Amino acid sequence: MNTAQLLRIDNKRELRRKFFHFAGFFYILGYYLLPRFTALWVMGVLLILVCLLDFSRLYYPLLNSFLFKLFGGLYRPEEEKLPSGLSFTFFGAFFTMLFFTDEKIVLTALGYQVFGDGIAALVGLEFGKIKIAKKSIEGSLACFFVCFLIGLIFFDYKIALLSALGATIIEMLPIPLPFNDNLAMPLLTAWILKSLTH
Repeated sequence: MNTAQLLRIDNKRELRRKFFHFAGFFYILGYYLLPRFTALWVMGVLLILVCLLDFSRLYYPLLNSFLFKLFGGLYRPEEEKLPSGLSFTFFGAFFTMLFFTDEKIVLTALGYQVFGDGIAALVGLEFGKIKIAKKSIEGSLACFFVCFLIGLIFFDYKIALLSALGATIIEMLPIPLPFNDNLAMPLLTAWILKSLTH
């Protein structure tokens, strides 16, 4: 299998991951509709279940192999021996909900995580030509634009602009494994929003 074929397979895998990534909209919706305490309990239970599945997968090779085949493409190859991005996504969402009490800040930060990061990857895969490490300028510009629009839902244009810039820089940074931008992005952007609004 040549390099071009491997690249196409990797791109298809990332596309499937990012469309699944957009399912994070449902925990944003849950946080918006449910009382904060209830939303935290629901996310806490989901976090525990996801982590139990992840650590069980890493402990039992047969389960690991089964899940890699069952959810083909949703796991990256390097996640075969590391926690998956899903665990970090739930950690990031749960602790953002836990540490920050302002609903506008939480919803905006989670929107950056789900849509800003997701759109950055999709645009980068399809149109990314100018690379910085593993990220593309095109994907990062898409991330900035989407985050800016999300920020405008709850904040004025200055706060939306600065927080979108912060989210884009976090998305661009080469965060080393086993850490993940799905953990860093909502927590750090929520902190940026809190700093800008207080």
